[in-house]
Amino acid sequence: PGDWAYEALRSLVERYGCIAGYPDGTFRGNRAMTRYEFAAGLNA
Repeated sequence: PGDWAYEALRSLVERYGCIAGYPDGTFRGNRAMTRYEFAAGLNA
């Protein structure tokens, strides 16, 4: 995907091994993040 957010997240995953995305390997950049997902990302 050419989305800027996809590239930014991919860089974070490669550099720090965090927030790898959904279990099915998809990137859902147009979907709003829930509070739970945000908290889980901060805790990772």
